[in-house]
Amino acid sequence: MRAKGKEDGCGRHTSGRTTRAEWPVMTSVWPKGVPALVLIMAVISLSCASFSEPAATEPPAAAVFDIRTFGARGDDSTDDTAAIQRAIDAAAEADGATVRLSKGLFHVNSTLELKSGVTLTGQGGKTVLFMPAREHSTPLLYADRGENVTVEDLVLRSEGPHSEVYAISMTGQKGSTLRNLRIENVQVGVKLGSGDLSANWVVSDLVVQKSRLPFFVADVHDSTFRRIRLEGGAPPGERPVNAYIHNNVQDCVFEDFSLTRPAGHALQVWPEGTETLTARLVFRRVLVDASASGYPLALGGDGSAKVEDIEFHDLTAVGANRRDRAIFMLSEPAGILVDGFNARGSDFLVRQYRGANANEVVFMNGNFVGERFEYGSPAITNLTIDGSVSLNGSIRSSVELPRSITPLR
Repeated sequence: MRAKGKEDGCGRHTSGRTTRAEWPVMTSVWPKGVPALVLIMAVISLSCASFSEPAATEPPAAAVFDIRTFGARGDDSTDDTAAIQRAIDAAAEADGATVRLSKGLFHVNSTLELKSGVTLTGQGGKTVLFMPAREHSTPLLYADRGENVTVEDLVLRSEGPHSEVYAISMTGQKGSTLRNLRIENVQVGVKLGSGDLSANWVVSDLVVQKSRLPFFVADVHDSTFRRIRLEGGAPPGERPVNAYIHNNVQDCVFEDFSLTRPAGHALQVWPEGTETLTARLVFRRVLVDASASGYPLALGGDGSAKVEDIEFHDLTAVGANRRDRAIFMLSEPAGILVDGFNARGSDFLVRQYRGANANEVVFMNGNFVGERFEYGSPAITNLTIDGSVSLNGSIRSSVELPRSITPLR
């Protein structure tokens, strides 16, 4: 009777025992002097190997392009624009890669255009991109309708608030990142949007100093801004804004936001134009120091533009001790919540522009040091000053910002 089938050493099914008729064949090919067990195990091993899965391979690492191999010098005199742009173009052709800038001061005399999938990275405070003053508005770094662009660990610099240099100007971007950047002595620090819709930005650890307009955002949705420090630098007599939230900014979060030394309003959420909506913005842990200008916050819009559903949590606001000034100036916003605040330095906590019609404004869990809460004429519709708010009471400890911003190294 034939033996029942069974599995061999490789897990394959066999028919059973070897028949007698096969024995002479096996005997005739058996190498002399080789133990039977050794040869059998070797045959099984080779046979199994032919059926084994191929070895897993690691995905290839993203390419890194060093700008010095493209001719950049970083010697504080050579125009390195063309060399850096060649590296950016090569990274884009590699289907997304990193362009690495070493230590040095790299002169950039014309705009560098970033491409989708490219990361531009330096060595923190040791890598400086410098653009001299221009005759007309000129971006240092520019990107248009791309995605997955990253700029990190750099210093961007020009010659002053009237240099006509925009450090970063990007529109129509998706899923892009700015982090660990210091921008100084430029006319405009960061300009995101104002054109094609951008979405899913992540901006963190950003410092802008001595800029006429440090921060401008328009046409941006679903984005996060964390650990941002903005210091104005406009000359006396001018009234630009530190942070200007303009048209069609929706569903964004701003955390650990510090705005100091503005020449005009520290923070202005102010769309313009026809049927424009800026809405559902959340600000957490915010410091606004407008003690020099006296204009801390302005919320509203021009024409039929609307501002709706804006929240502030843990706000410290300082205005100037000047007559009839207010911490909040409103022009027809709807749905404003201020929860947890300390404010001082203005006569009033909130005031409405003439002819405006703000609606549903709530203050709670805070203290205001000043003359009174509301200016009163014209009155705000549905203004609520919760019982948890005190007038000229003891100030709670102020929000210490930017406590989580680490300086560039």
